[in-house]
Amino acid sequence: MSHEHDFFANRSTSATSTFQTLQAASTTCTVPGDRAAYWVPTLRQGSWAKTLRAYYSAGPVKPADVVPFPAGLKLLGGRPNGLVAFSCGLGVDAPGWTTSPPPCSTPMSVLITFPQCWNGRVDPQENATMPVGGKCPNTYPKTLPLLRLLLTTSGPTTSTTFSTSAGGVGRMHADFWNAWSPEVLGDLVRVCLRGERISNREIKKCRTEGTGPRAVGGDDAAETNF
Repeated sequence: MSHEHDFFANRSTSATSTFQTLQAASTTCTVPGDRAAYWVPTLRQGSWAKTLRAYYSAGPVKPADVVPFPAGLKLLGGRPNGLVAFSCGLGVDAPGWTTSPPPCSTPMSVLITFPQCWNGRVDPQENATMPVGGKCPNTYPKTLPLLRLLLTTSGPTTSTTFSTSAGGVGRMHADFWNAWSPEVLGDLVRVCLRGERISNREIKKCRTEGTGPRAVGGDDAAETNF
């Protein structure tokens, strides 16, 4: 039996989901083609996961090496293969993130980084790792977009009150199941991450932190950024 999760983006995600059912469903993301499923362990102790922003970038690797996520790929982000950081509302690339929850009088931000290098296997527990020295290891030859999820809690949270249905801080993680429209994702990777633009007007497809509306609303509010 699995622990409880909070789900974002794809409106149909369930224990019986398939790649086909996810692709046929709608999404709460601001990018209509992003029908991916994102989920995190349910937060405990009086605060819950309120909104989620998904950031896609080339990361530390050579942009020309980045390829779109394969259809139906599942990835596990955060510990042990990725990274988890905490702050009291810092921007995603701002300095000052910590590896343990600080005392926050405002909603807390949790940044979960996914591994970027894929070995072609299906099992998300062991199919990906982080780049080393700006390159993917030979045993993980496929270079994927760097996915980071910025989770915002519903209210103030501290190191003493932060816990999840999976356990304490050390068990914080996130899951990603790629059900993007292949055409939309491929176009965004080409234009925004690889920089291969037919015209300068294509840059309008790309977004960065601070542009566009923030995700607002209920527990499943989500936003995609490229």
